[in-house]
Amino acid sequence: MGLGLVVLAGCGQATSQQPPLPAEPREAWHAIYHKGKWTGYLHQIERYETQGSQPVLVATIDSRTSMKRNGEATEVTMKIESVETTDGRLISFRDETLLGASPTITKGRVEDHTLTLTTEVAGKTSTRTLEWPDDARGFLAVDQSLLHKPMLPGERRKLRYLVPVLNSLCTEELEALDYESTEFLSVLGDEAGDLSHIERRGDGQRSWPGL
Repeated sequence: MGLGLVVLAGCGQATSQQPPLPAEPREAWHAIYHKGKWTGYLHQIERYETQGSQPVLVATIDSRTSMKRNGEATEVTMKIESVETTDGRLISFRDETLLGASPTITKGRVEDHTLTLTTEVAGKTSTRTLEWPDDARGFLAVDQSLLHKPMLPGERRKLRYLVPVLNSLCTEELEALDYESTEFLSVLGDEAGDLSHIERRGDGQRSWPGL
């Protein structure tokens, strides 16, 4: 199963400069397919705000997927809110996943190169920690990396970031292939353009509910 929208980077020239913080939230919808059939959606919103004196990026992700489990139809819902620095370093998050009668709620916070995770299921709470390296990013690391610095054909990039549900650190490699004609939706209707196709290799993309 995979997301219905292929991860693509624009064909403009890459730049190493951090873009100015956008005033308006960035919103994206993804369709989720399994064996060619639509099974759900993923909706994400990113907005910049100030907490105390620190500018931060607040991202919310809502996902709903229908799947069969032991021959019976099951719906999986997920709600995430994460707080990151403006360059994508994770500060804290809350992840709520519902598969069955009781939700699984995980809260995490990074302090002194350690991610502390507290998980609550059916009234029971457990805590664990992960070593958190300087280059580790939050849930939307792939999207943010391609948005801030588009990849050109032949370029490779390696990212380490937190994956939802499993709430573990994964490593994923991106490779930009040749340009291809791609249809996409815009406010003006259906359009097409030449974009570089991004191949993803790693365990992060398989962790989303239903994937």
